[in-house]
Amino acid sequence: MGRTAALELLAFLYDALQLRSETLHLAVSLFDRVLAASPYHPESPSSSSPSYEHLVSLNRLAVVCALLACKYEEVYRVRPIDCLALVPHGLLGGLSLTGLAEVERVVLTSLGWRLAEPTAWHFLRRMLYATRPLAELLPQRTRFLAELILDLGLGAPACVPLKKSVLAAAAVLVAVHVESRGVPVPAEVADAVMDARGGRWEPDELAQCVLALQSAHGSSGIAAEVPHTFASLISRKYGTTRRFAVASLPGCTSPLSIQSAAPAAITPATAPRPAPRPAMRRRQPSGRGPGRGAVDGRYVILRVPRQQGREAMALGARWDSEVGAYVSRVGEVHHELLCARFPNRGGAR
Repeated sequence: MGRTAALELLAFLYDALQLRSETLHLAVSLFDRVLAASPYHPESPSSSSPSYEHLVSLNRLAVVCALLACKYEEVYRVRPIDCLALVPHGLLGGLSLTGLAEVERVVLTSLGWRLAEPTAWHFLRRMLYATRPLAELLPQRTRFLAELILDLGLGAPACVPLKKSVLAAAAVLVAVHVESRGVPVPAEVADAVMDARGGRWEPDELAQCVLALQSAHGSSGIAAEVPHTFASLISRKYGTTRRFAVASLPGCTSPLSIQSAAPAAITPATAPRPAPRPAMRRRQPSGRGPGRGAVDGRYVILRVPRQQGREAMALGARWDSEVGAYVSRVGEVHHELLCARFPNRGGAR
């Protein structure tokens, strides 16, 4: 109950301040990390009916996590006084700016000042960027659906302890699975997602992430376990024509499977990996001929034939002499003008 209320407050601030999706995911990540490091945890038996003081402390923690996330992800400054003005007075227990700074100090101390940790959204953006060549297998509508499923995973408590990279990969695979209405996921998409993650995943980890995201998405859309305010925010965000109205797509609870290139039933972890290409050696310049040179630190030393070098040196010496004579003449004219204007201050050069 405590995490649900805090998540709805974060969704309210996200919608009211028009924040980025990276900010929302980082704020929820900070909130969960602080709860995991504190003695009060939402899954403990004592938190089944939290008191008003606990709810107020969780709301304060949510506001502070939102402000810390804004400092990292937002381009424009979000003032703390704006957040306090938006949130109803009773939810924060009359929190002032001084009290907000004190809560921020406690949060930073409990996290060890480690705030910029990658979230599932960061991994998802990396995977979608890596799968751009697969536009036919992964169109733009499926990409928006993957973002929708990952956003819904924020409201599912089962997604909290899971690895963020595997969760992002599961969001892409579930989106392809939902879009194709149960058809096995193409092996090219699974391989591209696995390469973007930087390594293989365990079958059990991917299975847990898939089941958690499918339960959050539901068979008829957004599941009931997602908080109401957060679910309505996601419906408005992904219900526009700009995002192909993917919020109205029904879910698919059938088991996820990969095509024949990955023999596992639910994961491509045992799929044969292509052999890495040998590293290409950069050819060092030989220094023969007029147009080649050798690299010496940050400078390039050109080696030219002797006759061309003599001509270049002669041309450079003549240019230096002409420029020097011109500069000397300018100095003399300037001195003569000063002597003519101030005859009493002029002196011998």
